[in-house]
Amino acid sequence: MKWVAPAIILGQAIGRIACFLNGDAFGAPTDSGFGIVYPEGTIAFERYGSVPLWPAEIWEGQLDIVVFGILIVMKNIELPVGVLFLSYNVLYSIVRFSMDGWTMGEYLCIGISVILILYFIVRSRKVKPIALMG
Repeated sequence: MKWVAPAIILGQAIGRIACFLNGDAFGAPTDSGFGIVYPEGTIAFERYGSVPLWPAEIWEGQLDIVVFGILIVMKNIELPVGVLFLSYNVLYSIVRFSMDGWTMGEYLCIGISVILILYFIVRSRKVKPIALMG
């Protein structure tokens, strides 16, 4: 079960490559040297033509690989059940927030991250068993 969270984020990183190749998940127009002009036939070209766009999916794919590495390291540490998956959710929410800025989706990412962190804190506290006298 410890491979589920790393496998999910690795799949997302690979999916971002597909998004880049299809031109269906792109960033805002940019004057940066990193801008990409997508070819005809892509959603990006239909929407923006030959305007260079920020390659958000490439950057997100790289951050997904970083999260994958963190989860692999965490996988080898003795953690309570579910902590690895919670960590994936928190880290991915942070990645999404960092990529998209302050839109409604990012407020949702912040909210989910806060809830997951609080859940993680509550869950990780060890409850000492009560000794029964008999």
